[in-house]
Amino acid sequence: MKFKSFYNVRKIIGSMSAHFRAATDEEMRGFAEHEALVVEDVDAFVELADETTRKLVRAVSVAGVLDNYRAEEIMEAGRAVGMELDGSEGRITLPMNRAELKKVIRFLDDGLYEAPLTKRRYVTNSKRPVR
Repeated sequence: MKFKSFYNVRKIIGSMSAHFRAATDEEMRGFAEHEALVVEDVDAFVELADETTRKLVRAVSVAGVLDNYRAEEIMEAGRAVGMELDGSEGRITLPMNRAELKKVIRFLDDGLYEAPLTKRRYVTNSKRPVR
């Protein structure tokens, strides 16, 4: 890409970088301590999180998913697409396995879909709404 001015580069890249920012350790701890979640070892959770997980956690936090939906609603929605979320007493237990954790966080970020015809499940890379 070629830009005519540094101003245009900053304008585009600056607005995009805020959107793709990853959660800091402090934000990860705050997420892990949310009343809708159970994280057995917060320090291990923070250590386990790679860049993708941190970006997903930030997106879920910014969207307010855990504030806008009760844990029971989230678990029910998960079951509807074949994702069993562990939980009890109105709280979701996050797995301490990196791959399983990403799957749960992707689900919370609306990143998992089930095709209506084939019932196959997919990871989406787009948040563009269907019109």
